[in-house]
Amino acid sequence: MRRTLNDNNYKVLIDIIDEKKIDEYPKSNEAIIHIRAGDVINNDTRPLNEILKTTYEENNYVRPLIFYQNINLHKKIDTVVIVSSVTSGGGTRKSCDFSKSYLYIDTVSNNFKDRGFQVKRKLNGDPDNDFIYMCNSKNFTPSRGGFSKTIQEIVKLKNNTII
Repeated sequence: MRRTLNDNNYKVLIDIIDEKKIDEYPKSNEAIIHIRAGDVINNDTRPLNEILKTTYEENNYVRPLIFYQNINLHKKIDTVVIVSSVTSGGGTRKSCDFSKSYLYIDTVSNNFKDRGFQVKRKLNGDPDNDFIYMCNSKNFTPSRGGFSKTIQEIVKLKNNTII
């Protein structure tokens, strides 16, 4: 924020991302999939099977299972990395029951395992490190919402692929 007065200054943001070093970066054989979980799933009163099969309105953060089933990954990808943070609003992990979120992530993971992909998970990590990790994706699938939209823009500006 101190480097620019302009909103959405992606050049400055990319410079900051490139300066910050993290322990692990995505590989070219990996598809990085961001899943918005936590309160947006757990506060939904519908059962999980309805959430998974429902086509959501454009303003909802959660994608139905058919979305993930229809992702066509090119032959060079053999691993799917699911990145998510299971929290309530404000980023807290209070004593909430997030079992519905974890079942959602399990279902999406199993979809890719059943298709022959190795699946890794990066759950509940440091949000800044997760952001930098996803911004360095060679192959990225966003969820919905501003966090994922910003990552998507950075991935595109780095000439990498949005799936």
